[in-house]
Amino acid sequence: MPLNAGDRYAGHFDVAGPLGAGGMGEVYRARDTRLNRDVALKILPDAFAADPDRLARFQREAELLASLNHPNIAQIHGLEEDGGTRALVLELVEGPTLEERIARGPIPLDEALDIAARIADALEAAHGAGVIHRDLKPANVKVRDDGAVKVLDFGLAKALEAGPASGSPHDSPTMATAATQLGVIVGTAAYMSPEQARGRPVDRRADVWAFGAVVYEMLTGRKAFEGDDVTGILAEVIKSEPAWASLSADVPRAVSGVLRRCLAKDPGERLRDIADVRLGLLGAFEDPDRPAADAMPASAPGRRRRTAELAVAAVLAAIAAGLGVGSLPAPEPPLRPPVRFTIPASPNLGPILELSPDGRYLAYLEGDESREPRLWVHSFASGDARPLAGTEVVGVPPFWSPDGRFIAFSDGSTLRRVDVAEGVVESIGDAPGFLGGSWNEDGVIVFGGRTGVMQVSAAGGTPAPVTVLDEARGDAGHAAPRFLPGGRHFLYLLVSTDRSVNGLYVGALGVDPAEQDPTRLLATGLTAAYAAPTASTGVGRLLFMEERRLLAQPFDHTRLQLAGSPTVVAEDVDSVNFWASFSVSPTGTVAWRRASTAGSVRWLEPTGDEWTPGAIGGLNAPRNPRLSPDGRRLALVEDGDLWVFDLDGRPPIRLTFDDYGTATPVWTPDA
Repeated sequence: MPLNAGDRYAGHFDVAGPLGAGGMGEVYRARDTRLNRDVALKILPDAFAADPDRLARFQREAELLASLNHPNIAQIHGLEEDGGTRALVLELVEGPTLEERIARGPIPLDEALDIAARIADALEAAHGAGVIHRDLKPANVKVRDDGAVKVLDFGLAKALEAGPASGSPHDSPTMATAATQLGVIVGTAAYMSPEQARGRPVDRRADVWAFGAVVYEMLTGRKAFEGDDVTGILAEVIKSEPAWASLSADVPRAVSGVLRRCLAKDPGERLRDIADVRLGLLGAFEDPDRPAADAMPASAPGRRRRTAELAVAAVLAAIAAGLGVGSLPAPEPPLRPPVRFTIPASPNLGPILELSPDGRYLAYLEGDESREPRLWVHSFASGDARPLAGTEVVGVPPFWSPDGRFIAFSDGSTLRRVDVAEGVVESIGDAPGFLGGSWNEDGVIVFGGRTGVMQVSAAGGTPAPVTVLDEARGDAGHAAPRFLPGGRHFLYLLVSTDRSVNGLYVGALGVDPAEQDPTRLLATGLTAAYAAPTASTGVGRLLFMEERRLLAQPFDHTRLQLAGSPTVVAEDVDSVNFWASFSVSPTGTVAWRRASTAGSVRWLEPTGDEWTPGAIGGLNAPRNPRLSPDGRRLALVEDGDLWVFDLDGRPPIRLTFDDYGTATPVWTPDA
């Protein structure tokens, strides 16, 4: 809804005139007559009026963004509605945009680095609050006459996720909708990370990429990636390097080196935290004996591509270097380097893995085309793996006895245990709908299911309920209980149709199930685990996943309280449905399965010839492809969601958008 000078919006905003327009909406200068201040009104696109889901999502985003309070972030004052039209009430920031400043030519090094530091401060504050900008560009940065720097439109790209490209191809805010293309491509073409350009899920490293592109442009006066149209620009983003020779000779090697790491194609090769980027630009990590940055090789985009093997890494020491809390000065002992080994791939290779209590063995599931997956045990000492007979399971995690002698597992209806050395399998009790379990020092087993957490003696018996589902709340199951030290309290994952209550909870033995007062530790949709204190710090940690990263956060198991901030243990960690693919032993060993960062679907004709339909190339981690009965479409699971690809070349369609993950699609006979 266009506004005109003199209009009054929402009863108390006097419109003075337009400030600008773009894919994210039209912006007007206005006077807030209630608070007697000038503001910017951003009128949201008309598509919102017909989409209650996006309106609700935008409301949540606006509430989150309103909580940001930082001198380098333009504030959101409120959200107003007038005649069915929504508008954001924003802080009015005077002065030119950084885009306008760059148009006059390259910015001197000292001034550019000062602006960059302020932008980085804004990103760091937002990332700490869980907000990713996703559309950082010079046009979204204001530089006031007094030198103050303000970053605009924080998180709006994520909230909107709609709107066609328009205007300059370098300034096309939103270029795809979820229903018409693989992924929602949000961001401006020239500043998009490769994963954004491919429509894949993004994390804070997408902002690190955009930051690098902005700083490069400030120093050179030219964009890092250019082209004649959006397609050409995105192609450059995916396959080409910036013209590094355009950097002036007075740019320190610390700065050029950081920019190269910001603009690494592979997110795993990129600097992960904007705080590290900011310090790097100041030369904090520069080694005077290291070769010049210009001699550094470009990152290898294909280094992490999927091969015919599954890679698993195990850290055979304390969980991670530098995980001590600031108030605990004792240093961690040096880490032994990660040990990496491979497991030959097969159609039934599962993501589930469980370390033995002493950290010397890894149990995992694998099968072949002729049988269900069974338990295998890998020895880190010998490097050998062997299957355990009689352990055909349904695909949920097994778990070890505290002494490492037995592994408990479910065959789908019965909980069993196998003697790892002798191979003898014994029944423990009924366990329909089994969803993971744990075994304490007192010989008590708890296991999750679709009726709640149950307990049973490891020697065998009849399971008894420990927790019950709250059907009014929408509970669908209590999964993956894991005992905390002492063997009374345990962690478990609550899976509900109400996503707002999903998360990691704490339960206890010896309490009437109806009287359990569950405490939620963490809002998450993936399983988590407790890591015992290390000798040097005495601090236990909760390990959990966020955006394919394995994090560790100090956790007091006696008070059942988290403390401090999480620290990254590993990147690119796999998960399937609500099962996180990592394990931690009491000795401090951590094992995880690395997620694939690229993959493909291959076609084999009856003649033996192989080809790949262009419509389904360049996928991230495709699983379980199923061809429709008419042979015209392909359903598969990509990054936990269900997609359907039209082999005639029309855009693919994403069918699921939930937090639970998708397993195996099955077509109806009529396709």
